[in-house]
Amino acid sequence: MCLRPAKLSQVRVSDTALLRAIGTLPRRDRSLLQLFLNKGASQGELAGVLGVSRQRVGKILRQLLTEASDPGRLALVNAWHRLSPQQQRLAYLHLILGMPLREISRLGLISQGAEANGCPDPAVGRTTLGRLVRQIERKVRRIAAAAEREGHGALATPPDR
Repeated sequence: MCLRPAKLSQVRVSDTALLRAIGTLPRRDRSLLQLFLNKGASQGELAGVLGVSRQRVGKILRQLLTEASDPGRLALVNAWHRLSPQQQRLAYLHLILGMPLREISRLGLISQGAEANGCPDPAVGRTTLGRLVRQIERKVRRIAAAAEREGHGALATPPDR
């Protein structure tokens, strides 16, 4: 769905999942969307602050809303609480920030788990990271399918218990 600048001013964010997905965007992008959607800043005002044209601001806002409302991202945000801390870290680094698995492995950002002797954990290899990403994606799909079967909708927020 392509939002035209005239329609962009009519966008209102009320969906909890979309609000959480916006929260996963980088700080600058998140702040820009918050100023526009919540504080009512015009595209012209944002253009003055950013030092770009009003048309460029409209394009940036559309790209950010499209990115935040991506069904995969919304499903991941809804399933976040069901992921282990290691899965959350990998999902954030690779699926949200877009960091290549090669870099995550090289930098040792994901470890294999606690070692009994207190030595530092060895870093997980790229192949293992790929397998973990596929596990996360399957888990997210299962959670979204279960939510849809329960009548919450694929992107609905799970009920509070």
